[in-house]
Amino acid sequence: MKKYSFISKIQYMEQIVKQYIIENKLLQNGQTVLVALSGGMDSVALFHILNKLKEQIGFSIVCAHYNHGIRDNAKRDAKFAEKLAKNAGVSFYLGQGDVPSYARDNGISIEMAARELRYKFLYEAKNKTGADFIATAHHKTDQAETVLLNIIRGSGPLGISGMKNKNGVIIRPFLCVTREQISDYIKINKLPHVEDETNEDNAYKRNSIRNELVPMLKTYNPSIEDAIIRMADVSSCDEEYINESAIKAMQNMFSFENNEYILLRSNFAQEHLSIKRAIIRIILRKINSIKDISFNRLSEILDFIENSSTGSIFIINNQYKILHDYGKLYFVKNQQKKERSKASFILKKGIYKTIYGTFKVGFVDAKEAFMDEGEYFDLDKLEKYSSVFRNRQDGDFIKPLGGHTKKLKDYFIDKKVPKRQRDEAVLLASGSEILWIVGRGISDNIKVDERSKKCVHIIFGEGKKYNA
Repeated sequence: MKKYSFISKIQYMEQIVKQYIIENKLLQNGQTVLVALSGGMDSVALFHILNKLKEQIGFSIVCAHYNHGIRDNAKRDAKFAEKLAKNAGVSFYLGQGDVPSYARDNGISIEMAARELRYKFLYEAKNKTGADFIATAHHKTDQAETVLLNIIRGSGPLGISGMKNKNGVIIRPFLCVTREQISDYIKINKLPHVEDETNEDNAYKRNSIRNELVPMLKTYNPSIEDAIIRMADVSSCDEEYINESAIKAMQNMFSFENNEYILLRSNFAQEHLSIKRAIIRIILRKINSIKDISFNRLSEILDFIENSSTGSIFIINNQYKILHDYGKLYFVKNQQKKERSKASFILKKGIYKTIYGTFKVGFVDAKEAFMDEGEYFDLDKLEKYSSVFRNRQDGDFIKPLGGHTKKLKDYFIDKKVPKRQRDEAVLLASGSEILWIVGRGISDNIKVDERSKKCVHIIFGEGKKYNA
């Protein structure tokens, strides 16, 4: 292997990164990149090289640092990053957050919480500065470790394909160099940087992979990193084709209606297993619920979609769940059931605002009924009841038009009303008797018929039309 002098090593690495940026069109003339500057060895090297290449390629740079507040030296690192940027005459932006609280509130690990908050800040800083891209210092060795970590976690092809050099506005100019090359570059240039004291703590799985597993694998193959990355490249190409096929297939089975993502199971069932898995991953990314999912968890969701019965619920995490209703799978947010009080129904002409919405009450002769939107009731029949607007309760019943009295639950089942909508249904009730299910139907006991003389006309929701 060719031996390089210190000077040629510097030039060699800078040229590798420059060529990688140009060939992959990561940055171009006139663009601005926000460098994620942690202050560690990798990010300092990235900052140093990009700062040198900006004149050659024609881009400009700004820097951002996120203080996670979970390490003893976090403030030291933030001050170091700020000083480094300012000494180079580069604009610097600092962010910080409560990672432990975020992890607890969202039911995720500290590492995942730190990552999510960090990227949220980086996106905000990008928008604030007007930068075109965010550059992170992930390198070839990180790539190999990420693939190994995903294999251990049981990820599918997506995890094995590793990180992309450009993913949306995130670019990774260092995926062409190893940690060893970066370390040499830092030493030769005598670049100051901070050390993360947790990097040697093998209690963290990634550290254990870096410090124990990779060195052991190198005894079998000294070029194990390159071998893993070749595998990742092949997997990435296959995954790209599968995703494109999945997106096409979703056009006939996936929709967004009433703030809900809906998957049609009958069409989903006809697809190849690899396409089904890809569809699930795409949906989870759409609802921003799970960015990285293990193969086992993916299999559990697939099993629910294919084999669950109507009314079944699958909890994805503390933010989202899947509801199965008559062959349709609804991906919806977890919401606590709202306890709402009753709202009086006033049988007088006027417009009334309640916690359930606004309703307009008017009176017409029976012969003028059903000439406008809204619902019509027999006045004489309705006057016999003392009624209120409320949500459903145990023991509710209704006598549907032309039918027999039945439990409200059975009525909802017969009408195939999605389970998630039943608790939110607005009802006009007298005791346990339901007189009107707003937007769905009225009781036979207050209907307008040939004997009706005067009618009550109610428009609920300021003129909104409802399906019976």
